[in-house]
Amino acid sequence: MTKQTYFTKDSVVITKELIQELLVGAHNAHPNEFFALLSSDSNKAIEGYVVVPLFYQTENSVSYRTDLLPLGFTISGSIHSHPNASNKPSNADLISFSKLGACHFIMGYPYFLENVACYDYNGNLLKIVII
Repeated sequence: MTKQTYFTKDSVVITKELIQELLVGAHNAHPNEFFALLSSDSNKAIEGYVVVPLFYQTENSVSYRTDLLPLGFTISGSIHSHPNASNKPSNADLISFSKLGACHFIMGYPYFLENVACYDYNGNLLKIVII
C-alpha cells in the first residue's frame, strides 16, 4: 500500500491547476456556495475532484449525497466556498470535517489563492503546499 504523502499533521499538497479550477468554480457559483469532494490517486497531491449533486444550495449552506459519487472515487477531503470573506469553518463545517476525508479547504470571497484556508478533520489549520 502506498503511503499517503499529500497530507501530514501540518500540511496538505494540492496541484496548482486544481486549486485554480476550483477557485473558478467558486466564482461561478457566487453568490451561492460551491462544494466539491477531493481525491488523490497518486497519494502525492490532491489532484482530482467531483462536484457532487446537491440537494440544496444557498448563500449559507449546501446539502449533498455521497451515495451519488462515481464508483471508485476515493474521498480525500472537501472544498467549499464561503460567499462572505471568511475562510474560517462554521460549526456545521467542523461537524462535516470529522465525517468525510482528511483535509477540508474553504475558499472565501473574492476567491483568490490568498483567500483559501485548509483544515484537518479536527478543524486545525493546515499549511497549503501548491505544486
